Amino acid sequence: MHSELRNVMTVSQEAEARTKMKSEFELFSDPLPTEADLFTMWGDSHEVIVSIACATFNHGNLLNDAIRSFLLQKTGFRFEIVIRDDASTDGTHDLIAYYMQHYPRIVRARIYNENQFKLGRRPADDWIELTCGKYVALCEGDDFWIDRDKLQDQVAQLERHPDCVISVAGTLRYNVLDDERKETGLLGYERIYSMFPPKYHHTSTLVIEREALGKTTAKQKKYNLYTDMMLRRFLVDIGKCICLPRTVSVYWINGKGMWSSLGEEKQIKDRVLNRAGLIKVIGWRNKLSLLPDVFYYCARYFPIAFRNKEWGFVAACFIPFGMTKARNLSRRLIRVPSIKCGK
Repeated sequence: MHSELRNVMTVSQEAEARTKMKSEFELFSDPLPTEADLFTMWGDSHEVIVSIACATFNHGNLLNDAIRSFLLQKTGFRFEIVIRDDASTDGTHDLIAYYMQHYPRIVRARIYNENQFKLGRRPADDWIELTCGKYVALCEGDDFWIDRDKLQDQVAQLERHPDCVISVAGTLRYNVLDDERKETGLLGYERIYSMFPPKYHHTSTLVIEREALGKTTAKQKKYNLYTDMMLRRFLVDIGKCICLPRTVSVYWINGKGMWSSLGEEKQIKDRVLNRAGLIKVIGWRNKLSLLPDVFYYCARYFPIAFRNKEWGFVAACFIPFGMTKARNLSRRLIRVPSIKCGK
């Protein structure tokens, strides 16, 4: 009984926090356009330029905000919304059906009856088959966009710079459990990177050239490297990355996601394994840029591995741990003020 009450309260508090968050953005004050309104805005544009790829699982009403933020985009080109539902059990299907009924030429869906994640299949495995746009914009069902010109401006970037295969932007990272927010990935001006960008750019900001996404998906499937960081690493192995200097989305963290629900130790271990796997398959240019990341997480996992008697990890992480300790010690010694003797 008490457990059920806590769950109800949690859902209620999350809904209240969501409403408060949305009220801060002008985008959600706009009325939702009809399908006819969108086709009027697009004019003679018949080709789908952008496919919005939205993966969802038990996101409930959170998904409604994501879809609304997609439909409120102002573009001079046609886009589609493709939703991949991984066998939700919370009424998400009804919400998807509602939008498919009201936007039949825009909203499409693949709804699985059996959870594909448990079978080892990821959303990335489906996007090329399910979408048809020249570009693919990613956003999971519990996140949402806050900039009505996001798609228009990111596509314009990629059109102006055909050597770029991915456009990224800033996002507002919001931890609803702790009521903490942090802006990440924001730059002060448009910038192009030929290697992996030093800032973190969340998946909800990505717009990717279709051919590059197809090549990346094939690599992810071949090597079983599916994290968002892997996706970005593989993409910059193919082409350049361009940054839109605005915050365009909200990354919603409620502790229910696959990654955020893991404990800290498991997250660090996964990061070690993922980066070790990635460093074997990416090009030399990006391989070198990944080394500091590998050393950092290996050093963090060494004491955990030692405590858990994971001797293989202990051996693999020993050198990074020792080098990190030595570097930190030398920095502390340098900062110690010298003592001058009195006359």
